[in-house]
Amino acid sequence: MLLAKVKTAYAAIIQAERANLERAMEIGRLLYKAREACPHGEWEVALEKTGISVSRANVFIRLSQSQAPGIVACRSIREAMEVMNEHDAVNTDRG
Repeated sequence: MLLAKVKTAYAAIIQAERANLERAMEIGRLLYKAREACPHGEWEVALEKTGISVSRANVFIRLSQSQAPGIVACRSIREAMEVMNEHDAVNTDRG
């Protein structure tokens, strides 16, 4: 009984982490469009209005633009970042 509750609670955490990854990727798509629409030199000023740091915005944008195979199967932002970084490292080594 107690372990069943633990299992259910853990499944909810995994589901929430997955939902956060999907949200992060959507935010990344929106940020990419917003950055493209910003006049030169005004991106960071515009970004300040969102409360998102430049480094976090770059993570979201990279996630949304990533071509890393398997990223859609990831269960969290951290896992997706690891997959993306491994993919980028392999592709950097090739070229």
